[in-house]
Amino acid sequence: MKKTTPVLSLFLLLSACQEPVITDTQRQDLTQGSPVASSTQPPAASEPSSAPEQATLQGVVQEASTQKLLPGITVRLNALSQVTDEAGFFRFANQPVGAAKLIVAAPNYVNINRNIELTSALQTEDIILTPTESQPVEPTPTPTPSSILLLPDGTATSAPAPSPSASVTPSPSPTPTPTPDPEPSPPNELNEAAAADVLISTRTEGLRLSFTLNKSNGLPVNWSDQEVYIEYYIATSDNQLLTSGKSFISASGENLVVSLGGRTATPEVNVDINLLLPNQRVLVIRKTINVQGS
Repeated sequence: MKKTTPVLSLFLLLSACQEPVITDTQRQDLTQGSPVASSTQPPAASEPSSAPEQATLQGVVQEASTQKLLPGITVRLNALSQVTDEAGFFRFANQPVGAAKLIVAAPNYVNINRNIELTSALQTEDIILTPTESQPVEPTPTPTPSSILLLPDGTATSAPAPSPSASVTPSPSPTPTPTPDPEPSPPNELNEAAAADVLISTRTEGLRLSFTLNKSNGLPVNWSDQEVYIEYYIATSDNQLLTSGKSFISASGENLVVSLGGRTATPEVNVDINLLLPNQRVLVIRKTINVQGS
């Protein structure tokens, strides 16, 4: 066996005293401290997105002229609709923010069609409704009540009413043209009649009644082309009926001849006569009259 030289023995002793080098599978020196961390980090997990924002729209519906709160009015927001309560209040909750269409429609009011922008806060949108212009309604003519006549035999009857004349409403002209002022019409003296009297005379066919209408100052009333309706009741002095009926005269001085139906007039007769004027006034003649020519 060969002897080891002193120099070789010393080298082997020094080698045994050094620390072993530790390597990983990729032959990397792990004894020099931990490896430097890579600068690329994995992406952080993103936070879940929040729920979309929501808005609340509320308000009241009022009438423009009276400021009265209107219940029962239909309010529409996009595809939703509701009816205002007794205080005219409406409310749409949990609505998506953004553009929206607000519609309010009610009978007899102008419709509201409004584009609005909903926000995430509580939003108030009051509605003022304007009444639509109502169409003019032609008044219904009211029949004029006829006068009630009490006859001597205790029965009652009514005075005839004049036939109403149809009124014609002129159609409006698109371009009005100036017209001269009409001449004032003469006063209707028949409207000034305050009292009436009658003169009765005998005729072969019956009795002739001649009427006189007077003003309040006693002057006679002259008229023409206007009908005065007459309802007459003529009886003997002991209230035996001679004749009765209805007729009219259309001018001053016009006489009325009535038939007695074969009866004979007495020298005095009791008359109950009502004269209905065009202005609906009634003049009454109720007295005993001497019959001329009897």
